[in-house]
Amino acid sequence: RRVVIPAFEDPSYPRTSLLTPIEYGAPLDDTPRHRASFWIKYDISNGTLRGMGLGFGGRYESDRLFLAGVSQDGTGIGRPTDQADIVVDRAYTDSRLTLDGLIEYRFNLANICRARVALNIYNLTDDEDLYGFIYAPGRSARLSLGLEF
Repeated sequence: RRVVIPAFEDPSYPRTSLLTPIEYGAPLDDTPRHRASFWIKYDISNGTLRGMGLGFGGRYESDRLFLAGVSQDGTGIGRPTDQADIVVDRAYTDSRLTLDGLIEYRFNLANICRARVALNIYNLTDDEDLYGFIYAPGRSARLSLGLEF
């Protein structure tokens, strides 16, 4: 059994900021323009590895504005131009790709219940780069046990 779950987002109404940009159509803080995610899982149903499952997935985020140069009252922070306008300072993060993995095993536990042991590994590439004001969390893992009665 294979499961593929694609997703793509292009937010037209980012809700991560209450500030209104001073320039019409300018992006709000901290919202990537494009975001996509995927997950694929393969369950082994025959042979000696019956009950095993392998999964792989990830998320992509395009660059995002993390410093808009807009103060709380809606005024801009930036550099004056020759025409006496203000060019708002903006800072963008790099785009990023985060990859995750899964290994699981499903089995009967003493004919009492079904059990599942899973190891999830997050951020396989161990990305700890700075994105805006926040560092990526680095690689982590979670071991879990589930029982179905």
